[in-house]
Amino acid sequence: MQKKLFTIFISFMILLPFLSCSSAQDEIVKAITWLRERTVAKDWQLNVEQHSFSLLALKNSLTVSETEEAITRLFAKSQEEKCWPKENCNAKETAIAKLALNSFGKSTEKADEYLLSKIKSYEVKWLIQIITEERKETSCLINYSGSFYQLTIKGNETMGNEGNENELGPCFNVGRYWLELKEDCNNKSFTIVCNSNFAVSFMLKKDDKEYVTTKFERAEAENENFVLTIKAPKAYCIAKNNECDYEATLWTVYAFHKEGKSIEEFIPYLVLERNNNQMFLPEPFLYALTNSVVWLKETENKQAVDGLWETEAYNAYYATALVGFITNANVDGWEQARNTLLSEQKKAGYWRAKENADVIRDTAAVLLALQQSAYSNICYYDCVDEGKCSEIGGTLHQELECGVGKECCEIHYENECESKGGSCTSGSCPSGTLKVNYTCENDLKCCMALNLLYCQEIGSKCASNEKCTVNGFITNFITVADGDCCLGTCVLPTKHCEELNGVICKPEENKSCAHGRWLPSIEEFCCEASSCVNQLLNCDAMNGHLCEEQEVCYNGHLVVSKDSNGEARCCIQGQCIKQRCEGEICKEDELCVDGTLVRTADAERCCLNGRCLKKCSSLNGTLCPTHMECKGNLVEASDTKLCCIGSCVEKKGKTKFLLIFIILLLLALLLILILIKKKRKPKVKKAEEKAFLSMPSPSVSRPIRRTISLSKVREKAGEKEKKEKRSEKKEEDILKELERITKS
Repeated sequence: MQKKLFTIFISFMILLPFLSCSSAQDEIVKAITWLRERTVAKDWQLNVEQHSFSLLALKNSLTVSETEEAITRLFAKSQEEKCWPKENCNAKETAIAKLALNSFGKSTEKADEYLLSKIKSYEVKWLIQIITEERKETSCLINYSGSFYQLTIKGNETMGNEGNENELGPCFNVGRYWLELKEDCNNKSFTIVCNSNFAVSFMLKKDDKEYVTTKFERAEAENENFVLTIKAPKAYCIAKNNECDYEATLWTVYAFHKEGKSIEEFIPYLVLERNNNQMFLPEPFLYALTNSVVWLKETENKQAVDGLWETEAYNAYYATALVGFITNANVDGWEQARNTLLSEQKKAGYWRAKENADVIRDTAAVLLALQQSAYSNICYYDCVDEGKCSEIGGTLHQELECGVGKECCEIHYENECESKGGSCTSGSCPSGTLKVNYTCENDLKCCMALNLLYCQEIGSKCASNEKCTVNGFITNFITVADGDCCLGTCVLPTKHCEELNGVICKPEENKSCAHGRWLPSIEEFCCEASSCVNQLLNCDAMNGHLCEEQEVCYNGHLVVSKDSNGEARCCIQGQCIKQRCEGEICKEDELCVDGTLVRTADAERCCLNGRCLKKCSSLNGTLCPTHMECKGNLVEASDTKLCCIGSCVEKKGKTKFLLIFIILLLLALLLILILIKKKRKPKVKKAEEKAFLSMPSPSVSRPIRRTISLSKVREKAGEKEKKEKRSEKKEEDILKELERITKS
């Protein structure tokens, strides 16, 4: 028995260190604890990068007084709140400090002035293309510096003045399709007047690299001509010692972008010079700045086999952390990266890539990235009251978070569509919904409300000068939770209609493009040659929509159709939208909850019969894990009704500590049982003998009394033996229960 007790005791002592939850949330808490010990506990005696990243990483783990202290000490490391660090100001560290301070709503106007003072022009060649609306020879005049120069654009969009630079004065070299602007004229304004409608696009060149900007300007009608005044777009960088500094430019532009400021003029430099600066990991930054999936894919392509990223300048942990928090963990391989980071975390809670690594900066950056992707741990099934999941026959997902008092439950619906919030139908999807590829019973269609869908889930975001195409033909954009979305391929029109085997097919010339088979050419109204017919068709036969009186044609053209009663009411290559939003206008960081999201002429995201709510993260809030509670206010957000504005703290008397207390109590009980076992002498025969010998000597005169006394002694000894057996049985029952707990 003693050997059995000893075995169980040792088993508990071995299991005790593993009582802590091994989930990712616990590893994050461990990292937070380690980082707090080296920041808050040491009065933030850190360099600027360490301080800034730590402040960002600990944002939801600091009290109000701790936050104010950290911010005050970061400002103290600046040169009069203008630049960081105080002793050796530079743009990169100033931008990183600005990021941290802005995230807490602190003004950095002086830092903005310092960063703007570091702007330097990036020298490139600018090219201008004049695109005519009608496929015919067009005559234009270009006016600058008080002189007029004549330019002819032929029907195939080539320049009639090609090779005759002098004809356009001292500012242009004339190419086949483009006018190259000479460097001396970059600051001049040019007024272009043509006898037919036109638009202007811009391209810049640096050595053998080209970049077509999203800047696209259209002429306005003036009397019988069309007029447009342009000025070449600028290209800038952030300089160090009067030379462009790529890393400083990345961080500065990213900081300004996060603040909502215009950064377009820095993109050409970042794009054209990225191949020479791969050590600074430009692709995730470019994705964040442009929202183009091209840069996201290039980021994913650079991921190593172990799931991490690494460059010449950045170690694997820091580089991977940058990818995580700058892309908001949107890369496909982030789950693998996250698992690798957690598996390589040191027992104390930090990350060290190599001997001379900046452990505090790297740990803070990794922690920030892991928390940035915390929404991957938010329940994407149903959140029900604690204890209810098993009652309704669902599957409990303890690894996914719902918030205080809730648990994540996978309710077993009859079909996948309903489990995702959609509805199954046999007919067409109703207005405001979209057919998606979730399964329904009986081969029904699954329709999902557009305001529940994000573009990255179902399609692509196009640039302002791109067309959305399906199988090579232009199709309409749809409006989803995050704005306009293309369910096909985004294409920048760079070819002429005849190059696409098309013809110009204008309804005003009594022609129709059957089935709306429009091609994405430089010219408008380019139709597949075999689909252009010499008659007016009904609007829907041209894949158009008849707009009502209070509607306008968004992103398309209003033309006359057979059924429009001679009025230009048929919207082709676009969609009919209301002129005014009759609901609530949602901002960029808001979602339409319990309503229908539509586009109107005055609002990109109009929420009808619903409410516009920000995500919890946009409210500077967080969704507390189930083992924590909110110290602050709980508010409703678009992604949770339990958004904590404050900080998440460990629950008082939480289950894990209670379990440890119970185990320690049981261990104490075991020790007591061992001691009792050693002291006990359960030999019944010796007790009988001792009782018998203590009796008086037998006498003839009292034989009956002697017999009775011996019987009582034996009876008492028997009772004692029974009690000891019952005690041993209870002891064995306790040991069996302890064994069961140990095994479980």
